[in-house]
Amino acid sequence: MDDIIDLGECPGCKQIVDITRPNEYNSVKCECGIVWCSECKKEPHWPMSCQMAAEWMRRWQQHGIDADEHSQRLREITCCCLGPPILFGEAEKFAECKNCNIGFNPQTMFIETRGGHPCRKIEKFRSLSDRILPNEYVPPIKKEIVEVSYLICQKARSYRFDITKLNELEKASRKLKDAFAGLEKLRDIRQTVLYIIEYGMAWVHMEKNLSDRASIKANLSQLLRQYEEVIAIIDYQRSNFNDSVDSLNCSVQKAVEMIKRHV
Repeated sequence: MDDIIDLGECPGCKQIVDITRPNEYNSVKCECGIVWCSECKKEPHWPMSCQMAAEWMRRWQQHGIDADEHSQRLREITCCCLGPPILFGEAEKFAECKNCNIGFNPQTMFIETRGGHPCRKIEKFRSLSDRILPNEYVPPIKKEIVEVSYLICQKARSYRFDITKLNELEKASRKLKDAFAGLEKLRDIRQTVLYIIEYGMAWVHMEKNLSDRASIKANLSQLLRQYEEVIAIIDYQRSNFNDSVDSLNCSVQKAVEMIKRHV
């Protein structure tokens, strides 16, 4: 059967993009660099379903909320940049998108600095969704994931939103493009590696009946270590850099194939 091409709008630059269906990973990428799930319009979360990813994100966000806030109803806002959902107690007077680092007062929705001062240009925070979560028990992340899986997910997410490291990579890529072909490849696979580590590890935690859980977790942990080794040297000019990037690319493909056997 031939693929079907749908038209969709990039949530960032609003450009019209082609969306191929069926899409094995439900992932769409615009020329501007923004990537999103073609089904739920949030960040890519393969191998998790949209429903599972939403449940995971609720647990993830609640893990970072102080215990005294659990008596409040929780409010969830999704920024127009498609960063991770912003979760906070409904009485809070400051919240911030961890992706674009824009802060705002949830009571007025005006953009503010962390100190509560209005920005020079008065404008409202733009959101894709804004809702109060049902006042019901949401299972917290268990101790086991705090010790292992949560920390790995947290690391991968931090690397994904690390603007300093990304800018460093972009500068090195422009400067050394002809000498180090691996830089261009690293730019291409960086997001894929970090998405697979973060959501792959979360998926393993949520899917309790996986027969290969230990192997997949070990594989994803090793993938994170490989990524850290590749980006460890600032100038990317060590002699084996291209080989290291090729090895990283092979490892992420291996991780994807291992996960696909269970999805």
